[in-house]
Amino acid sequence: MIKKLLNFFANGIFKAEELEPIRPKLWAANRRSLTLFAALSAAATASGTLGGLFTDIAVMRQCFKGYLIVFLLNISVIVINNLIKRPSKKLQAILISLFVAPLYIFALYQAVFISPEDRPLILVVFLCLIPTIFIDAPARLFIDFGATAILFTVLGTTMVPEEQIGISVADVLIFGAAGVGIGLFFNKSRTERYLLSHRIQEMQNESEQMKYWKSISNIYLSMNQINLENDTFIQIRSHELVDAALKNNHEGYSKQIADVVKSAVDPDYVEAVMAFVDPSTLQTRLEDEDTITYEFLGKNYGWCRARYIVVDRRRDESIKQVMFLIESINEQKKREKELTAIAETDGMTGLYNRRAGIPKIKKLMGLKTPGMLCLLDVDKFKHINDTYGHQAGDRVIIAVADTLKATFRDVDIILRLGGDEFVFFISNVDSERIATNVFNRLFDRFEKVSIGCIPDYSISVSIGATFTKEGLSFDDLYSQADSCTYESKKVNGKAFTFYRG
Repeated sequence: MIKKLLNFFANGIFKAEELEPIRPKLWAANRRSLTLFAALSAAATASGTLGGLFTDIAVMRQCFKGYLIVFLLNISVIVINNLIKRPSKKLQAILISLFVAPLYIFALYQAVFISPEDRPLILVVFLCLIPTIFIDAPARLFIDFGATAILFTVLGTTMVPEEQIGISVADVLIFGAAGVGIGLFFNKSRTERYLLSHRIQEMQNESEQMKYWKSISNIYLSMNQINLENDTFIQIRSHELVDAALKNNHEGYSKQIADVVKSAVDPDYVEAVMAFVDPSTLQTRLEDEDTITYEFLGKNYGWCRARYIVVDRRRDESIKQVMFLIESINEQKKREKELTAIAETDGMTGLYNRRAGIPKIKKLMGLKTPGMLCLLDVDKFKHINDTYGHQAGDRVIIAVADTLKATFRDVDIILRLGGDEFVFFISNVDSERIATNVFNRLFDRFEKVSIGCIPDYSISVSIGATFTKEGLSFDDLYSQADSCTYESKKVNGKAFTFYRG
């Protein structure tokens, strides 16, 4: 049992002897990823460093030293990584840690001190996406997760407000565990890809290859072996929709694959998939690769991934035969959608957060959609927190969010800026008369809301509203609505004010 556990931490679900032949390729893949992502990180932190030096942006000035340290580490990693010519697993592991550790520490600093309201987004980006960059031993994923969780717990219990400690630590545990799971999944799938390519190249004849392909064909919707010399193909596994588009089962691959694409692929993806399956460009696209992939939407079986794998090369490295595979990736897309939803959602209310909601409003404005932009503040919210505690304040925030969701349509965009501030954009409401009816309906709903832990309390809000107009940006409208909210605050009780400047 212990031996199996140690092997898992070192090699995942694979045996050490299975991985040995492909370690040089795994090392080369990690080397490329390390150079690319360290360069991207260096560019981002260089911008932050310059911003901290030459601007008055408070966040950048606060993080100046952090930006500079991460930038210098990234440059060091890039230089050392490119100086190493011979595979060295231990040295590469050190370089990966030098790249990853500062990013995790920087993420925790941002989540705890700089932007606690964006904590879920920050943790998704760092804890869930970084583990997918490298093909690495599971042990490092667990070590990174454990160290991050311990560090955040220490920071959380000393620096985070008491009422937020539980949810902060829970966020790290949830997203960290998700990151480990996602990292293990990506490690497994990418390692299997290299093992698959290696096994194919080891096979001495076509009968051995065919036997192997048939043994794994049940995981694919369609599987064909293509001879690029004479444009013939052998079907190993097919699908009824593919069969319906084929004129015969072995000749004229170039023409027939085009017919299959037109009949089986969602129209929005046909052009791109046609370019991907085109056999005339494979020699160039597979010159330095053994496999390439493209994801698309099928008409009848959802999200799919098409893949070409080199089966046989000539001595001059030109390609003789390839495998063309199609697999369903609906489950993977479902997981990606769930992660995106987490990153875009305010954890307390389920509304959009600032980073997700504002771009959606800007997009509607870019499409010239008429509408009304509103800011909403809860009246005397600080008094509620001070008198009845933060849990009571949280219940008020959730009740306001639920009332907004119940009042407005699915096409309307509602987001929580943070604290007791909300923004909503109501499409096609372009007059004060219609808007007044909308606000009265909203206020009527607020009258019916009760907060059990606050006796005799009725939610009171102040709203500032303005309408879209040609030439005005989101920032212009936000400024107008903000000034109106300030005016509404002067009124005792629920109030709304329109911008008439």
